[in-house]
This record gives sequence, structure tokens and C-alpha cells, in this order.
Amino acid sequence: MNKITIPTEYKEYSKVNLCSNKLENVKYFFGINDFPPLLIGRGVNTPICWLYVKNNNTWSRAISANNSTIPFIQIFASLNKLIIQFGSEVILDSCVIGDNELMVNRLNLKPVGLLIEGDSTGLTVGSQRISDNTIKGGRFFIGLG
Repeated sequence: MNKITIPTEYKEYSKVNLCSNKLENVKYFFGINDFPPLLIGRGVNTPICWLYVKNNNTWSRAISANNSTIPFIQIFASLNKLIIQFGSEVILDSCVIGDNELMVNRLNLKPVGLLIEGDSTGLTVGSQRISDNTIKGGRFFIGLG
């Protein structure tokens, strides 16, 4: 497997509401074999996203600092809101709600090969439903692999 480093411009939010789960000072949302496939960091006025996809056991960037490397991924960033679509499917709907706070209202990473989806009522990872938790500190909210 190739070695991918975290972008130097990535700066995590200190508070995140991830599909009803409240995270404080959690570095990354998900880790797959200690690698975070999704990063949503603080930008000047809008969240900044990096998304990695796995193909033939190799991770590669599909989105780099809100720029898609795949033609059918569209990114809409304005002021405090970030929406990402894969074709006609919304895979991320997020917004900044405070000075250093992010809300992820909708997440669907199934179109890019990850069994992770959620909305304002909860998050489903594989077949496990996770909702209304509060997590303080840590490297990953959810570790897989």
C-alpha cells in the first residue's frame, strides 16, 4: 500500500457535529488501518475537504483542498457551506456553525466505496448505527480495519 501523508494545510475543527454525534478535539472522523480517508478542515470562510479512495489496494486523492481529481465529483463551496456531489448524489453536506465548529448534516461515502452514511439523526458505519454520542479527545472517532 502506498504511503499518503496528511496535507500540511489541514487544520481540524475543535468541535464537530457529525450526523448527531458531538466530537470535541478529535483529530479525524474515521481511520481505516490508521489512515483517514476523509478530512474536513478549517478554511478561511468555508470548510476544506480531502477525500481519498482506494483502488487495487492503493489510496489516491479524489478531492484535494476542495478540488476534484475525478470529473463526476462536483464541489460547491460558499461562505460557510460545503456540499459535495458524486454525480447527482450528495455525498457531503456541511457548514460552519461557530468560530471553530463544523456541522456535517449529511454524509454518504457509499458512491466512493466506503460503507459510511449518515444524516442529522445518526451515522451508519457498515451495519452499525451510531447516534447522539459525545466524544472528547482522540485520534479517530471510529477506527476500522
